[in-house]
Amino acid sequence: MILNNKHFTVKILTFTALILTSSCTLTESSGNAGGSDQGDYFDETFLRSQDHIYLPNIATVMAYRKGFEQSLPTVFLNDPESILEVRFDDLYGGIRNYYYKINLCDHNWNIINKPYQEYLEGYQEHPIQDYKVSFNTIVRYTHYRFELPNKDIRFRHSGNFLVVGFDMDTDELLFSKRIMVAENLMTMQSDIHFTDVVSQRFYQQEVDFTVDAGNFSIVDPFRNLNASIIQNHRWDNAVHKLKPQFVESSKYIYDLSDRNIFNGINEFRLLDIRSFMRPAPNVSAVKRDSLYEFKLARDMKRSFKRYLTIEDLNGDFSIMAERADDPHLEADYFQVEFELETNGAIDSGDVYIAGDFSNWRALPEYRMQYDATDGVYKTSLLLKQGYYNYIYALWNDDDSHLNVAAMEGNHSETENNYTILVYYYDMALDADRLIGVHSGNSIEQNE
Repeated sequence: MILNNKHFTVKILTFTALILTSSCTLTESSGNAGGSDQGDYFDETFLRSQDHIYLPNIATVMAYRKGFEQSLPTVFLNDPESILEVRFDDLYGGIRNYYYKINLCDHNWNIINKPYQEYLEGYQEHPIQDYKVSFNTIVRYTHYRFELPNKDIRFRHSGNFLVVGFDMDTDELLFSKRIMVAENLMTMQSDIHFTDVVSQRFYQQEVDFTVDAGNFSIVDPFRNLNASIIQNHRWDNAVHKLKPQFVESSKYIYDLSDRNIFNGINEFRLLDIRSFMRPAPNVSAVKRDSLYEFKLARDMKRSFKRYLTIEDLNGDFSIMAERADDPHLEADYFQVEFELETNGAIDSGDVYIAGDFSNWRALPEYRMQYDATDGVYKTSLLLKQGYYNYIYALWNDDDSHLNVAAMEGNHSETENNYTILVYYYDMALDADRLIGVHSGNSIEQNE
């Protein structure tokens, strides 16, 4: 999570003086919400089946396969070498009675209300007992982590799950994070290429794939098989409920030419705040007040710029700090100022800064404000030291996801990672099993 100093006064650093006073009864969402939060979603006691942070003091929530920090949070069922690691910071510091809970979801991330004993071994709720206080940092915080599965909890079957952090003493939600437990029951081949739609060939990428179930028996595939495609860890523009176009013996062929087409967008912008002593070239100024403040060089809108190859993390970020043995504990928090020049205010929507750090959500803390005096969009975010990818996007209430192309341009040559997830509804379990996971890269398949 990143805190915007409009909503959270970080310069005074009065984290410990703020008091959480509200109590709540947790309610659950169902289904996928779009990028902007409406209705009950304004209520932070409302459990979203999304990656979300509920309190301003909770920051930098991460979930990934242990040892692979840039991976999707996916582990394999009953594989002792496949462990999920979940981390987050509490900017208030101190030690609190934090717990986590695991909810079962269907293939489309609707929360399934059924006894947890049907999908978990052990108890559904557990205390987070691994925590340490940061050191050598100006902004003091407590870092929490836990692993899944562990000695107290194991998954009975594969599928989608929502990990929810909460305060046991106040019942307040801390965060929710999507995780996946998979089985390797089939093989997949993908073909990622410039779209077959001639008019969009220079702008879009198409993801075709074939699933070979081998000896695994699939009953009624057009009803019980559901596939999803994720571009660069983005849940906002992921496609779900894909059905095979053809079936040939044990092979299920997805050659759709419609919902499997994605905008190529552009390479991500780079932010390197690993060091305050040796700032990156795009950092125009660094000063220390109550914390370190970084001012970035002004960015330019790229919607009509030529495509340039840039080595990036495809929207991800990594926590790193110069000379740190454990960056998760030694990395500080910096205030980072962004500016975007757009040749005037944009009246077709709001401008947001986005990336994995924002969970690709059009939330108020990531919205930029237009400064008519300087003629630029501005925002200021609190970020933990590290290496970040970011991008600008447009949002209006008619959109189903952030419109990156409007601000950054659209190029079929762009390098993008794609993950294909295949689910099978198991009638005996009354649950969607995740029976196959496959990853592909647009550049590697177009060389």
